[in-house]
Amino acid sequence: MQKIGFVILIAGLAVAVGCGGSGGSPSTPTTPTTPTTTVTSTAGGNTIATEPAASGNVAKLLVDKGPTAVASSASPSANVAFTTVTVCAPSSPTTCATIDHIAIDTGSVGLRIPSAVLSSTQYNPNLLAALQNVNPSAPILDCVQFGDGSYFFGTVRSAIVKMGGPNGDGSGTGNVEVASSVPIQVTGDSETLLPTTTCSSSGGPEEDTVLAMGANGLIGIGTTQYDCDVPGAPIINSNNAVTGTFGTGSSNPCGHSVAGSTPPTPAYYACPGSSCTPAFVTGPQQIQNPVALFATDNNGVIAELPPVAAGVGGTNVAGSLVFGIGTQTNNTLGSAVVLPIDTNYSDNAWLGITTVFDGVSYPSPTLANYTGYGNIIDSGSSEIFFLGQTITEIPVCGSSGITAYYCPSSTESLTAYNQATGSSVSSEVPFFVGDTETTGTTAFSDQAAPELSGAGMYFDWGLPFFYGRNVYTAIWGVTPPNGSGVPAGPFWAY
Repeated sequence: MQKIGFVILIAGLAVAVGCGGSGGSPSTPTTPTTPTTTVTSTAGGNTIATEPAASGNVAKLLVDKGPTAVASSASPSANVAFTTVTVCAPSSPTTCATIDHIAIDTGSVGLRIPSAVLSSTQYNPNLLAALQNVNPSAPILDCVQFGDGSYFFGTVRSAIVKMGGPNGDGSGTGNVEVASSVPIQVTGDSETLLPTTTCSSSGGPEEDTVLAMGANGLIGIGTTQYDCDVPGAPIINSNNAVTGTFGTGSSNPCGHSVAGSTPPTPAYYACPGSSCTPAFVTGPQQIQNPVALFATDNNGVIAELPPVAAGVGGTNVAGSLVFGIGTQTNNTLGSAVVLPIDTNYSDNAWLGITTVFDGVSYPSPTLANYTGYGNIIDSGSSEIFFLGQTITEIPVCGSSGITAYYCPSSTESLTAYNQATGSSVSSEVPFFVGDTETTGTTAFSDQAAPELSGAGMYFDWGLPFFYGRNVYTAIWGVTPPNGSGVPAGPFWAY
């Protein structure tokens, strides 16, 4: 996730991750895997939106201006896909709240909700107090930094998380996806304990409120089970010798103490009194991907959004978030192109994939500013972030507040190719870059910006990539169902 992160932390290891090209046209969307009915967009009367039919493993997606406080503000949300989640207290399972406008993010892991939402009279004012810290005797808090410099800080509490079901929002009875005792982050509820020297070291703003976040919360449904899982990251002992690779949960960098090592920062903190200190925490106390804890449909998700025309856009665009890959008839892989995520620490595209653009492969260690990460497919990024202006020669915008975006004089039609390490499969990706100053809608397929890290050497395929595609995100370490033909994660497919 770049805006609303990409590389979350590197303390010897990364912890989470999200002059043009040749012409092209939009890819043909895959057939939706869930029954749908159409609704009409308010943008020019175009019928572009879909509403999922009731199904146990399907949650609703919506791209609109965000929750009421955000939609009515001077900066309404745009190109953010929202879902609805029901949260309950494990100690009081009937103390629940069904919370709308939770942003989905395939580039991070874990459910993160502002404390003001969990105590709001709009939902359930008793819920926050009923959610207990995962370690009551020495409360655990978490700091997460994102690629744009922003960060969240707050307590780690245990919750029941429900999604999908007959209403598509985790509420009601019937076939609802349930994850019990999920560690979630409650942001902004312990500000007096904020370890400023480490948590705010990114230099960006703390976005622990609805207005700052642009959403009522964020649900990371990325490629790992725990937010500290780093496939392929080496374990290095006090003698600088590699003794293996980190695993999941308690075996990942946040839970596994190597001889002579200290906890990675910023990450988890133990706060038994009036101050916090960095701490190793076990897997059951780390923020987790709720999907990985579902009973059956737990090896990944499919984000399904309808096409949005370049230069036109749409408003109130609806789609589906389908749980599981190959677990039911509505989530098969079909003919989707599978791109395994690189789990070899020594590879150029570690934690991602390779993208070929204008005859050049990115990332590449032969290019300036190479830092050793692959490209990502990230619904939590509202734009396609790619390369830098000196490479693309596409002008940036001139208007105040949006100078970080590309603004060509006319829509650019470009083509790239995505590849997995060691694979002969090359997936063509036509995409568009439009003038951000003239979009004026809440869903657009042609918004792009120079890559945010400053290196200008990567692709972050944000939400514009998702329109007109079924995008699969498979989770590392979760065994796919037998006989499904689905490979083990992590991978992206579309």
